[in-house]
Amino acid sequence: MNASSPVLIDLPAELGPDGYAVVCSPARLRAVAALLDAGDAMAAQLSEVARQITAAFGVRAAAVNLVLAGSVAVVASHGMPASVLEAGGLPGEWGPCTDVVDTNAAVLIDDLGERYPGGRNAVMTVNGIRAYAGVPLRLQDQVVGALCVFDDRTRAVTAEMVAVLAVISDDIMEMLLRAASGDVLR
Repeated sequence: MNASSPVLIDLPAELGPDGYAVVCSPARLRAVAALLDAGDAMAAQLSEVARQITAAFGVRAAAVNLVLAGSVAVVASHGMPASVLEAGGLPGEWGPCTDVVDTNAAVLIDDLGERYPGGRNAVMTVNGIRAYAGVPLRLQDQVVGALCVFDDRTRAVTAEMVAVLAVISDDIMEMLLRAASGDVLR
């Protein structure tokens, strides 16, 4: 997938018996670990990017998330529910960002209620999130997380948003890599 042509996938409602095999890969987890401190160092700058994204798209929230083996760590965000911020993230099975990492593709869910009938998704039932769009954040050949937007209105996210997020994701990774190498402008 390149930044100019995002691949939108239709995920199955249930994952297979292996669960999230890619998410738990040791090489991928080492790449995530290398960026955790960088995310802390860049939180203010990345949160400003998230704020600009929410303003430009007119959505409730935007976030830069790193996906660990069993959780999604919110590195920076704007408009996220207080419960998510207080916890520092979400359990992995709650967040569509885990699907972005596991599939190495953009994910667009314009109605979580249709995708997860009966309220089976806790992001929707606990936090009122109804629409999601996310693109991979990549470190070399590893998908380490997702740049994503959320809204409490169905059909609030579009393929056009995904295309823009894909371009912005490259800039976010450059910021994280500079911070990881100690070249942070403060």
